[in-house]
Amino acid sequence: MLPRSILTIFALAAGPFANTNLTLAMGWPDMNVPGNRLHCFTREFNSGEGNDEKGEIIIGDMQVTAYNSKVMNTIYAFDKFSEMADMLEGLPHAQGFHSAMFGDMGPATSPNEPLFFLHHSNVDRVWARWQARNATRLADYTGFQDLNNTIPASMADTMPILELGDVAPVVKDYMDIQAGPLCYSYSSM
Repeated sequence: MLPRSILTIFALAAGPFANTNLTLAMGWPDMNVPGNRLHCFTREFNSGEGNDEKGEIIIGDMQVTAYNSKVMNTIYAFDKFSEMADMLEGLPHAQGFHSAMFGDMGPATSPNEPLFFLHHSNVDRVWARWQARNATRLADYTGFQDLNNTIPASMADTMPILELGDVAPVVKDYMDIQAGPLCYSYSSM
């Protein structure tokens, strides 16, 4: 077990992942330190702060204002991918779940957290549900290929980092989860 420090204070003390030491790159507590660092698997639940309908502060709501039914209905109502994606990425995805769980779920070490994969499956389900409300959404994909926002994204873009069996998978082939190489659906949409 690692000595008590900022990297171990929120370590899981019970359950199947208790006292698990990890060496995947750690972004927290210092996002500027590159490389792998040994740390304990952690969860640091963030109670968050929100506002009720009257604007009064609610403390201890686990960031519920970021992923409640009103937020989700707003996401599903957007007609454009760019609008839907911005809100989905910002609220229920990052601010809601990653921030509420924090610990390994917060920074670049998110794949250390088993709940990361369940959470991202749900993000995929939300996107599929948004697409299912209008068939034209299966081809609605915008944004940029690079961080500098200079190369526009298109359905013909390749995804070389995924390596899903193809030499270079093409975005358009993966837009419809019920067709092409994916062929799956969700029982709850």
